[in-house]
Amino acid sequence: MKDTAIVIGGSVSGLITATVLSKYFKNVFIIERNVYKNNESAVNNRQGHQPHIVMQRGYEILNQLFPNFMKEFEEEEKEKNRILNQLDQFRFTKFVFNGKVLSNAGVKMGPCLLWTSTRGEIESFIRRRMERDVKNVKFYDGYQVLNNQVHVESILDKNGKEQVKVTGVTIKRTDNQLQQQDSATTSTSNQQQLDSITINCDLLVNCGGLGSKTLCKNIESKLNKTIRRSFTEFKIRYESVYFKVKDDVKLLPNNMAPVSKLFEREKESACRNVGDEFNGVYHPLMYPNMKSFLVFPVENNRIIISLISSCDHVERLNNLTALNAKEKILNYVKGTPLEEDMINILNICKEEADSIHPPYEKLGNEYNHYEELFPVSQFLAIGDSVGSLNPVYGQGIASAFDSAILLDDKIKKEIKNCNKVDSIFDSDFCKEFQQQLCYAYFIPWLLAVTGDFSYTTKYSNNLWWQKLLNPIMQFLTDRMFEAGNKNIMGTFYFIMLLTMRDGYRKLLFNINWLALLFARELKVLAFIVPTVAVIIAAVCKYCC
Repeated sequence: MKDTAIVIGGSVSGLITATVLSKYFKNVFIIERNVYKNNESAVNNRQGHQPHIVMQRGYEILNQLFPNFMKEFEEEEKEKNRILNQLDQFRFTKFVFNGKVLSNAGVKMGPCLLWTSTRGEIESFIRRRMERDVKNVKFYDGYQVLNNQVHVESILDKNGKEQVKVTGVTIKRTDNQLQQQDSATTSTSNQQQLDSITINCDLLVNCGGLGSKTLCKNIESKLNKTIRRSFTEFKIRYESVYFKVKDDVKLLPNNMAPVSKLFEREKESACRNVGDEFNGVYHPLMYPNMKSFLVFPVENNRIIISLISSCDHVERLNNLTALNAKEKILNYVKGTPLEEDMINILNICKEEADSIHPPYEKLGNEYNHYEELFPVSQFLAIGDSVGSLNPVYGQGIASAFDSAILLDDKIKKEIKNCNKVDSIFDSDFCKEFQQQLCYAYFIPWLLAVTGDFSYTTKYSNNLWWQKLLNPIMQFLTDRMFEAGNKNIMGTFYFIMLLTMRDGYRKLLFNINWLALLFARELKVLAFIVPTVAVIIAAVCKYCC
């Protein structure tokens, strides 16, 4: 077991990564520049209050790291008179793509849950479980690592080649820590109350935001390299409003409010009965739409409406208040395919909004190529520091969870091969992990940015090939969603893909799934091939 690991960033990715590393290090320190407050996210100033989705894959990882995690979380939510919004098998979510509803009736595939909550609630419960069960993880809240305070040295590897080794960091208290620290809300971690602390480490993991790549200034200087950035600039706005439902609204058997139903025009694609009710509604922001929304219950009598729109094409809801929220939202959807669903939703809500959260605007999709920053040992980057994707179907948190498990699996493999931890986290290990992480992000990246090229022409020069192939990718993406609307089997694979049940690649290259995607073409081939064969046979017979 190595001595010390340092994780920069106390949001979802940092918490999960620190939990994984606690099995291999005597001490794990999490450095978070913000002061911890219960049920508030470390990124509260950005998107902490916005709705977040944990897919089935994330659900399983949390239970793997923290036994009975979801059961305990559900019990805690009940004590606060809240509901744990688990939408099983998409049966209770109305997923609409180009006017067609997911054909989810009759799908039998075992547990397949969507866990919807705010990011602050997710992070707080993970953190409380860590403080209870993972005793060798300590938090430094209200501390940050400055750009030139990652300590590095040049060493020679076993082949005599020069490489960079990260040896520690110096952290300093932030103004937030000095001004906001509150004994009633600050974590009960054993952090030292010093203005500046230098910590030596055997591994540094950057789990901060995209801007945290500036922390690698000393590493880049030593290697004479710069971390390359891939990006698409399609700015999206998220505006969230909470409403309480009317007192006379009857809840569905799962104790959730019926926010919408199946309309007459939708019955053909949905394989459901007209009037069937749903707990959640999601119209994803897919080209050519400029507006979308997500609605789900957060308590049995309270729902959240999250409006998602293109900043370049849709104006912000200015001067939004509890009294005019309904009117403003109706104007937002007026004349769009969203209108019928939204009218149905607002009809069950009380006249005044319960609360309104500040809007959040995200510039686009970005990926930092840490796999090109080598040779460097005892340094890794995970989570938002590597890639930040515009949320479409909850792939951001799912990818963060998967990255930590990918690290865990690689460490286990190295230990099995060499029977000790001391030889891992060298430059080869770090490079291989970052390369594997790049591969893991490839398909989520494609799914997230394909629509962006149709909306905008602003993107990094290294993505020219993706822009060139975008018409094909747009066709395949549309066909993927369309297959999910066609029949029960298409829905089965579509749900498996979105919830990352077995990983992106395994599902995307599944023969049955591909057959569903190209059903039309296969039908044409099924007609053409026999016809051509008959013609050839007739010609041969005639000639002979």
